[in-house]
Amino acid sequence: MFGHLNHGKPPLEVSQVTGEMSDIVSFGCAAAVTAGDWVQLNTGAAGEDRVRQVIPGTATGAVIGVALETVTAATVAAGGALVRVCVAGYCENAKSANGIALGAAFVSAAGESIAAAATGSLTPLLGVALELSAGLTVDCYIFRQL
Repeated sequence: MFGHLNHGKPPLEVSQVTGEMSDIVSFGCAAAVTAGDWVQLNTGAAGEDRVRQVIPGTATGAVIGVALETVTAATVAAGGALVRVCVAGYCENAKSANGIALGAAFVSAAGESIAAAATGSLTPLLGVALELSAGLTVDCYIFRQL
């Protein structure tokens, strides 16, 4: 259920655009997510499932990357749902707060999105914006959290 691959796949194979040097990991999906959502480890699960499953991200240090495809609640309820997550490298259209500046580092925020890092923030940096965020998405470079 858990697997790692260096992207190396054509961009049309996933709904989010990533670079060939991006790292994509498949996780079990324990809740519905939309392509572009930031996701986190399922800290509410037991045992190893905490690191084998992801859920929509919240403003915690457990956020690890961007969901590259949409997984519906019905798919999750049916069991065995998987989602590919960009955990490092280039990713387009990641959900964000409006107004993250080009080159600004960012941290997790409520609502499966990210926000500019405050000076002195202890929340782990997730990445850097490669453009001014607009329309609540941003192209970014994700720092490896795993």
